[in-house]
Amino acid sequence: MKILCVYSVEKCSSINQPLPSFSCIPFGISYIAIVLKKAGHAVRIQPSTPHRSSLARIKEIIQNGKPQLLCLTAVTSQYPLIRKTAAFVKNVNPKLHIIIGGHHATLNPDATIQEPYFDAICIGEGEESIVSYADQLANGSQPAGINNLWIKNRDTGEIEKNPKAEFIQDLDSLPFIDRSMWDDFIIDKNRMHSVLVGRGCPNKCAYCSNHALRRTGTGKYVRYRSP
Repeated sequence: MKILCVYSVEKCSSINQPLPSFSCIPFGISYIAIVLKKAGHAVRIQPSTPHRSSLARIKEIIQNGKPQLLCLTAVTSQYPLIRKTAAFVKNVNPKLHIIIGGHHATLNPDATIQEPYFDAICIGEGEESIVSYADQLANGSQPAGINNLWIKNRDTGEIEKNPKAEFIQDLDSLPFIDRSMWDDFIIDKNRMHSVLVGRGCPNKCAYCSNHALRRTGTGKYVRYRSP
């Protein structure tokens, strides 16, 4: 199945290359893209910026590439742009399935799932959930029974709120992200990369949402990859 993953970049010096270096690659949507790719789906990544030409580019991809699933992610500061993108995409192709994950959907699920543009939201980690969702769609089924997902039935409008899953305990089981998917969007390819060595934070800073995120799953929250 053809899948488009969109990540929002609010401030950029170049519309075509909105990321200064490889250190700016977002890990969340990159992990979603690579597990879908490993599962046999055709995956494409496209940044979204506030510029009008960015939406025109997404429209071109949808009309020519004909993806069947759009994967979005957003923290709350990015959500207005992603919401606008989702509304735009639904207008271009109402049949396209749209799922959103990330901090905003995870911590504000009730309001997010009510948006008419989203067919499902992911609460917490989504690597296992998104593969199940895409596989069911590819088989022509109405996705259902997938942990960490709230799924809207297109026929009835009813929302299926599935249970929380355990946090992925073995991070080594996850494939490394495919950095080549971001090549076209990087300004300076010679600058440093970044490597994610763990998930979850042991601290409880008052200004951070970490204390709430640790309640979005079960099992050990702070985890590390092996050396």
